[in-house]
Amino acid sequence: MIMRHSATAPATRGFTLIEVLVALVIVAFGMGALLAALSAAAANVGALRDKTLAQWIALNQITDTRLNLQAPASGTKQGDLKNFGNGDWHWQQDVTALTQIPGLLQITVSVRRITADTPSTKSSSTTTSPNWLATVVGFRGSTLAAASGEVPDWSGTGFNNSGGTPSSSGAGTSGNIAIPAPPRRPRIQRRRSIHRRPPIH
Repeated sequence: MIMRHSATAPATRGFTLIEVLVALVIVAFGMGALLAALSAAAANVGALRDKTLAQWIALNQITDTRLNLQAPASGTKQGDLKNFGNGDWHWQQDVTALTQIPGLLQITVSVRRITADTPSTKSSSTTTSPNWLATVVGFRGSTLAAASGEVPDWSGTGFNNSGGTPSSSGAGTSGNIAIPAPPRRPRIQRRRSIHRRPPIH
């Protein structure tokens, strides 16, 4: 009598449907968190760029006010800047006199971007608006003025061929201009060292 032994292969266990669904949910949450982090980083980069451009505009406005020979009047002044940094901007300047220091003016400039939600309306009268991207404070003293109250000529045409001393308006007087000679460098006298030969014995 011949007996046959049937060899059965071990059964391999796979993933169940519940395990696959749980894995997909974990992957979906991870991808959602990654996309949210990337979106937040891109939004931060754009906000920092707009804030930097707004600070540049405010600093330029303060510099123009300080370099102006006429002192600005106290009060609020507004204006727009078109096509700067791929956008339009609105700035507001407030000039106040400091009572603690006579002759010193405080200049506060706030800048924001002009959008469909925030158009170029000039009705805002305070710098604490949440729409302002940057606010810069500067100062101007009464000592910033040209000599003799005249505007200096920086074009280099103050000296003409007929000579004369230059004026602030670029016109010269008669006479020749004496150009001083460059100073001479003092001559340094060097002593020659005499080397004596030793006596031969």
